[in-house]
Amino acid sequence: MQRILLSSTLKIILLATLFGLIGVVLFLGYAQIAMNSDFASLLLEADEILHGNPFLKGWNLTGATFIFSEIPYYIVANLIFGVSTKAYLLASATMYLGMIIFGFLLLPNPRKWHHMLLYFAMTALPPVFQLQSARAHVGIFVISLAAFWCLKRLIEPQYLPSEKRTLFTSLYALLIAAGTASDSFILPIVIVPVVLYSLREILSNQNHPKKPWIRLLLVSVAAVITGILLERAFLALGGAELNSRTELTKFNSIDSLFASVLLFVKSFLKMSVADLSGTKVFSVQTVFIGLRLLVLLYGFWIVFRMIIAFFQGKKDDTLSTLLSLSIAVLTIFLLLVPFLFSEQGGRYYAHFPIAFTVLIIRRLTRTNLANHRMAGGRYSFRSLIVLTAVILIAGGIRPLKLNRIVTPQDRLATWLLEHNLTDGYADFWQANHTTVASNNRLRVSAINCLEQDGIAGAYPYYWFSKTEWYNNLRSNFVIVADDDYQDVTVDNIIRYAGSTA
Repeated sequence: MQRILLSSTLKIILLATLFGLIGVVLFLGYAQIAMNSDFASLLLEADEILHGNPFLKGWNLTGATFIFSEIPYYIVANLIFGVSTKAYLLASATMYLGMIIFGFLLLPNPRKWHHMLLYFAMTALPPVFQLQSARAHVGIFVISLAAFWCLKRLIEPQYLPSEKRTLFTSLYALLIAAGTASDSFILPIVIVPVVLYSLREILSNQNHPKKPWIRLLLVSVAAVITGILLERAFLALGGAELNSRTELTKFNSIDSLFASVLLFVKSFLKMSVADLSGTKVFSVQTVFIGLRLLVLLYGFWIVFRMIIAFFQGKKDDTLSTLLSLSIAVLTIFLLLVPFLFSEQGGRYYAHFPIAFTVLIIRRLTRTNLANHRMAGGRYSFRSLIVLTAVILIAGGIRPLKLNRIVTPQDRLATWLLEHNLTDGYADFWQANHTTVASNNRLRVSAINCLEQDGIAGAYPYYWFSKTEWYNNLRSNFVIVADDDYQDVTVDNIIRYAGSTA
């Protein structure tokens, strides 16, 4: 049978079209979930930058600046749609698409069509839970996967002309510096694995070149230091306050460790569409979920195998080892430090399904499993891979609505505008969300009613907020939600209003 060969240009056009379609699907998928206040806050920060405040003077940030990770996406989205829900959707979808693209670039060369089919089957149709989880830190996941792509080009020299090594080394350093200045999660995701692997190679008694690993180690450390200096320079130039979550510097207790493990596993299974909880034993859905669970278990086996081989000093696929170390290091970090308070803690490792898929396909390529024969030699495993991908795609397809879901904050913004109430206060989860839902026509600022220094009262909530908002003499209402976040209740507002907020 004659093979059909496609030109490089046509391949690029086809892939660009495919990624464009995936982006549209992601945009519509995000439109069916409620906007998150964290994302809304980043959109307001981007708007400040576009209106002449590039260093966010007067702002109270979170424990990270997000200046090179999330903020650029919101700036572009703001330029297109302004401060609006559509801008939030575009930024969110673009970041998720970035993860898929750089995950795709981590697949081994040359990319086999059946492997690409499996990759898109596993990544291009994320479930609602996965989209909800990918609500923060997604920008740093994109930067991290891009850094791994640079490492792939550097450690697989057969794909990189020697004259381009300096280019990719510089790009890797730039990504690490930008990531460090934006979000410290790049340290467990990329830096710790790279340092561990480099030290093993440098200190090994085996007779192999050590200079490349010494160079990589030095470049990584220098890039991290540069990133720290960039962050400090950004804060110094604008005077923005960078909050620190000091409660996260303590290790989990033994009692809470088990609960964290359960939350981690449950969230990961839901993100990967591999959670059989509540599913009927005899149903089509069980087949779809069960198949994903089998694929996922294969991924776990690969990670375990790569980690064992690393500590045994064995040589294997270097990039797969680095990805496996990344998964292991971040998992240990999240379990030891109290990040996982609920299932939504999945936002701290929302890139795992993509990373696992990359590991699986790289393993399939190394073992040449697709060409192995089965059923007495009549079929190859390629047929099984294609069948698995088709079933996963069929199970992942869901109806997409063109209309965005209407949230309580949307209705609230409409009601406030209709009653000429434009400036007021609310708890954090209502405040910036409602402001964005109003297309920036409202100014709802976050407050809390927690005791400070032993004194009860209503206080400004300096988290994703601007200090001058609390000097607004036009503010004349307070929104109280049913879940009374941070003690913002009707009784407390009546008791404290007019005293400090």
